[in-house]
Amino acid sequence: MPKLAPHPRPGRRRGGNAPPAYLSHVIFRAGDGDWSAFGTTEGAPVVTAEKAVFDGTDDAFVDDFTQDWSGCSLFVVTKVLSTNSAQDAVIQINPGTTAIISLSAQTIGQFLNQMRLPAASGYGSTLVSSVNPSSATKDIVGELAFLGMMAETDGYIYTMNGRYGAGRTTRPAAINMTRLIVGRNAAGAYNHQEVYEVIALDTTDVAVVESYMKDIAARFGVNIPYVTPLKKTILGITGDSVAVGVGSATVSNRWNWIVARDFLADYTVYAIADSQISPYGFVSPADDAKIAATISRVMTVGNLATKSAVIHFAGANDRAEDVPLGAVDSTDEMTFNGALNDGIADFLANAPAGIPLYLCTTVNQYNEVVNGIGLTNADYDSAIRAAVTRANNSRIRLIDTRTLNLASPDDFDDGVHPNDTGNAKMGPYIGARVAASYGISR
Repeated sequence: MPKLAPHPRPGRRRGGNAPPAYLSHVIFRAGDGDWSAFGTTEGAPVVTAEKAVFDGTDDAFVDDFTQDWSGCSLFVVTKVLSTNSAQDAVIQINPGTTAIISLSAQTIGQFLNQMRLPAASGYGSTLVSSVNPSSATKDIVGELAFLGMMAETDGYIYTMNGRYGAGRTTRPAAINMTRLIVGRNAAGAYNHQEVYEVIALDTTDVAVVESYMKDIAARFGVNIPYVTPLKKTILGITGDSVAVGVGSATVSNRWNWIVARDFLADYTVYAIADSQISPYGFVSPADDAKIAATISRVMTVGNLATKSAVIHFAGANDRAEDVPLGAVDSTDEMTFNGALNDGIADFLANAPAGIPLYLCTTVNQYNEVVNGIGLTNADYDSAIRAAVTRANNSRIRLIDTRTLNLASPDDFDDGVHPNDTGNAKMGPYIGARVAASYGISR
């Protein structure tokens, strides 16, 4: 199918700036009051300059065209108003009349952005969660949302549900489709929704896709994920119970899960509750797991080999356990500075070339509590900041979580561990600082 001319309102940009990169990659686009790209209208959707409203009974848009979706992306901005079937679909790519790929509801009354993919015996109804690394998703009924997929050429499809979920799953070997449907699935289950825009791009390039996401975020105010070189990689999470996410009610509410899904990445947690930066005060064998999780021990080739970045949280337990700071140039891991210096050196020696280590300061409310050797969290935070400066290496980066200012008791489960509210603040805060490393600002 030949490329279509872009809509006259591609996004809000200041005069003199270059147009968004995605405009030269559009192969299908409908919205902005113009739905003529779809060859067939079923029912009588209410179309305005802003959106098309489907009644959930017999309204849909259909277009028959041939497209090899390998290496292409498909996105929709929509608000699902209600569902009446576990197979309601916002959008589908079909070979003829049999659904092969769709962004579908999970249960009646919910829409969780799941992929319907072919079963091993042929085109079936296998539902694959679109969230990685957890099986949880976000019900977005009633919310304006950005949904989509990127059909990579490496045999995977990435699906996106704004910042609420992003996942990877294997795709069919061939995805040469002949039909695009918005508003129902192949079995005839219609969806009650408002549709603002549907677009297909001839690329999955991160810079191009990012340019589209930034455009729709500006035009519609929808939540979008970060598309960076961290896509389809694994983040390493190291440190203490805050690194683990203790205090949050569910895994999918933890800051580390929030960060991973925002980057379309997976993550592995090597952190452990009650661990420290230094193994000072730990006794083997009772504390062997905690010792292994200290920064001077966790930065091994085995832990780092497959990681694209590492985020480390610690310091609060060091204060609580009276770990001495030691000299700033120490290499004695029984001191805080020594363990930091050793851990940074081990990271640089053992991590894949070029990947960064993000060192986070503490977050708990007890910043003024003096420990047995006269030190507070602020002293350990200062040591972390100084260690990053002292390392003088672009791969060693500071995330000063003290400037996040988790100051309200409502942000904590127990004053030490952020609860769901605190984690909901931490995730975007940390994510934004990691994204800034790749030149992306929200």
